[in-house]
Amino acid sequence: MLKEDDQPEPWALEFDAWLAEGLQSWDLPSLFAYEKKAPHVRAAVPSYGKEHFVPLFYIMGTADTGRQAQLMIQAYQYGTLSLNCWMVD
Repeated sequence: MLKEDDQPEPWALEFDAWLAEGLQSWDLPSLFAYEKKAPHVRAAVPSYGKEHFVPLFYIMGTADTGRQAQLMIQAYQYGTLSLNCWMVD
């Protein structure tokens, strides 16, 4: 359950802003190189947690020729756990 005082950490917001920009512009080269390009990537996608991030690329593969991403839900738990939900067309 989310609490009203679950304020996101600045680094989590910065990583999610980078991700949102990449998804909305469909910048595949940058997104695929997230380990080198994303801010705060070690905290946002630790080496033991890639299985929670990489499926995003599979979902992007289901998009049609429109290649659009829309943020449907943006929420955080414990200040660092991003619970964002993206829709791709």
